[in-house]
Amino acid sequence: MFKKIAQFLDNNDFHNPVTDKNGSLLSTKEKIKGRILPGLAQVGLLATTLAFYATTAGGLSSLVSISSFAVALISVVVPEITYRWGYRYATKKLPRFDLNTEAGKQSFCAQYPNHGADFTNNYLTLTKELEFEKAPEIFIDKQYRGASAHISSLLPEKKRFVRIGGPLLKDTDTASKNGLLAICAHELGHLMKKDYENSFLFNTAKGINIFLGLSMVLNAGTLFCAEMAYCVANGWANDIADKKRRQYKEREADRISLMATGFAEEYNHFYKQFITEGNLKAYEPKKLSDHFTRARWGLTAPHPIVASRIVYADTFAHKNPEYCEKARAKYSHSK
Repeated sequence: MFKKIAQFLDNNDFHNPVTDKNGSLLSTKEKIKGRILPGLAQVGLLATTLAFYATTAGGLSSLVSISSFAVALISVVVPEITYRWGYRYATKKLPRFDLNTEAGKQSFCAQYPNHGADFTNNYLTLTKELEFEKAPEIFIDKQYRGASAHISSLLPEKKRFVRIGGPLLKDTDTASKNGLLAICAHELGHLMKKDYENSFLFNTAKGINIFLGLSMVLNAGTLFCAEMAYCVANGWANDIADKKRRQYKEREADRISLMATGFAEEYNHFYKQFITEGNLKAYEPKKLSDHFTRARWGLTAPHPIVASRIVYADTFAHKNPEYCEKARAKYSHSK
């Protein structure tokens, strides 16, 4: 059973966006599993909770008032405070570089001379390749091992930035430099696809669901245990739908990186540093417990299995050698 669940969740069929006639990053099957099904699941769960709440917690009038309050609170106040606090923290605590300006370029080159002009020029080339009007700022976090993308707010005047972990800047060989650029391309892909704004919509629905569920439980009376069990199951199902959606967002960002840079081998070099024994067992199961691990990962992890991402990148390079060579040629020291 766990083997069948894992196989359904994996969806490791290779989709080549280079040869896709529409240039789609995801196959039809991936769109169904990563967009349509999670979306329908969350809408269905919210509709079910709304129906139960209207029946058990006072009818439509109270439903409308509570829902309006929840939407206002969750949709505006909490996310705005979170994003603005995060941006303010990064602005104050982390070194920041605006590579759109000469001052920003010079400052980065002065602090990281072994990367210097190569990285700044390549980063600007990359952002133009991904059609950014202005390159997002770079923040360097010496305590962070990876890279991530962020927005300062959900409002129109938001700023975008990429956070790079200090350890990624330690290695200065050509492969490591190209790998760093590929990781930046992945994070820029999230910004390009507006993943954070889209996540906000899903999280809003999840928040309303939880709020109404708790209100329903508090008014449950003799049905307390049943409605508590429903709320727990509903929250778990919501979380699975959200994790599946995020896994396919990661796939999209991976493919944006590979198409923009062609650095498949260097991209994999980064991921191989983070593979764990459990991750490998999840990808190459040999016994029942491994199939269970793989199924659990497919249901609850916000990212795809690392080993499967490595296999995809290798296959992408093998299937598209000319395309990758042409993409690599856009950046200095890509050989």
